[in-house]
Amino acid sequence: MKRSGWVISGGVDQVERTMRALASLRVAAQGFQLDLVRQFKREVDATSSTETLQEAVGDALAEILDSPGRMVRTRGQALADMTLFTAALSSLVVVSWVSVEYVAAFVRSVQGHRPSTDLFGLVGGVVMTGFALSAG
Repeated sequence: MKRSGWVISGGVDQVERTMRALASLRVAAQGFQLDLVRQFKREVDATSSTETLQEAVGDALAEILDSPGRMVRTRGQALADMTLFTAALSSLVVVSWVSVEYVAAFVRSVQGHRPSTDLFGLVGGVVMTGFALSAG
């Protein structure tokens, strides 16, 4: 009997806590702004005189794109830049490989065919490429 009394009194405490939580939720919900479009518009641009969200976003994008120093590239320009950078990287790889082979051949002629010859050639070629990059 005592156990069922504890359950009933515990249930009353639980109901009171739930009611308090609901009351605080109700207060929070009353302060919540339901017109999200106007709130978003106000956050995006407080000084804009546009009436719709699309116009506000369009005005913000136009302002960003028309700002001085902002360069918009076409797809062809971006593709040309990527092709140029790929060609430059490829030529750097070729120069590095040629440098490695040149240094390795020189080291082989001086030291013979020891195992450290290829490693020394690799390090020398990379260092030569690094010097060429830093100089040019």
